[in-house]
Amino acid sequence: NLLTGVSIKHPAGSTSVNLIQGLYLVTLNADITPTAAGDIGLNLLRNGVAVPGAEATVTGATGDTYNISFATLLRVLPSCCVIDNNAALQVQATAAGTISNVSLSVVKMA
Repeated sequence: NLLTGVSIKHPAGSTSVNLIQGLYLVTLNADITPTAAGDIGLNLLRNGVAVPGAEATVTGATGDTYNISFATLLRVLPSCCVIDNNAALQVQATAAGTISNVSLSVVKMA
């Protein structure tokens, strides 16, 4: 459906953003505080699979807070009665920590 306001959906209480056919700019900005020293980051998942290049990682110290961000273009192909190309986006941490001040923006470009 190409109607305005229908291409991007985020149901209340859901952990995912759902997209239908189009080209989207997805940006993420967040603060992350690791519970242990080492690498920690956030990845964008599309239907449960990591999106190449849509990730940010820092090497952190326990208890310190770091700001991380990424931006990516994502194309969602049209669906039909036998193929569901719709995309469910989620953000996943790569290690244990606290994530705060999260801003996930999805803009339909075409």
